[in-house]
Amino acid sequence: MNKRHAAPPRNLLMRVCFALVMLSSFSLSWPSLGRITRVSVAADVPPKSMSCDLCADNWLFVLGAEGRTGTTTTMFTLRAVPGIELAGEHNGVLNEARVIYERLVALPRHVSAFSSPELDHDAFACTIQELVKNMIFGKERSEREPLTRILGFKEIRYATRSPDMLLFLLDMFPCARFIFSVRNNADVINLAEKEFGKHARKRWVYGRELVNLTHAAFPERTMIFPVEELTLDLYNRALNSLLKVTGCHFRAIDARNLRGQYSHEAPKQNQRKSRLLEGECDLSLVDFRESATRLARQKLSVIPELAERLKAVPHWETT
Repeated sequence: MNKRHAAPPRNLLMRVCFALVMLSSFSLSWPSLGRITRVSVAADVPPKSMSCDLCADNWLFVLGAEGRTGTTTTMFTLRAVPGIELAGEHNGVLNEARVIYERLVALPRHVSAFSSPELDHDAFACTIQELVKNMIFGKERSEREPLTRILGFKEIRYATRSPDMLLFLLDMFPCARFIFSVRNNADVINLAEKEFGKHARKRWVYGRELVNLTHAAFPERTMIFPVEELTLDLYNRALNSLLKVTGCHFRAIDARNLRGQYSHEAPKQNQRKSRLLEGECDLSLVDFRESATRLARQKLSVIPELAERLKAVPHWETT
């Protein structure tokens, strides 16, 4: 007798029962239905948060109110401290990140064509912090990050172009420390106008006003470094009071570019670190974390009030 599939019975009721039995048997072996079942179960599991601890790292930014304000000297001097990792300039690329953030926040999500969930601010800030870590450590992150207690960069393009970048950095790095390099004597004659254009002096003045206002709003988290007063006392106050490094002090400053010329010495070729410090630097107590109460106050009142004052300063292009 030839093997054949069983023919369905002719009785209507039995046909229905037969179909149900066959469908039940078929669904147990159909891979797609199994996948659907697993997806529905996974959907009941709460999604993982994409946010991170925005104050887990000790961020330090050296921002110059235009060029020729001593940021390179400050970067190289602080780099002499084991456990401090500061990257050089990056042509202000984070300004593009700020523009992306502002455009995403401003999307008309109530319009059907733009409908989407509200942007996760903290998740975006986490992404920015990861980007900056890549800028600092690059391909050497696995070796260098475990040895780093304080990290950041120096840049001259964030404190003079507009208040927006200062506010963006305060928002994305809510517990960061800032050193602002300024030039009090904006009438000094050096190579700045040749390098930065005829409006360099106006930008010095404008940037100085912006960072002075920021320092007034965050006196415990910021310091002003006038290029005319880069003294050992100033650097040691930054090291011990602002950064909370103990056990060592500077005995010399790694002066760079102060006469207007660029230094072409690569960071890894710097052999002067050993003579800059005295003592054994202890960074074990370094922790820039702010309390939840202070962070809430900062977000709700301090930064909005600072934004109003910064934007009230006449831009250098209009003076």
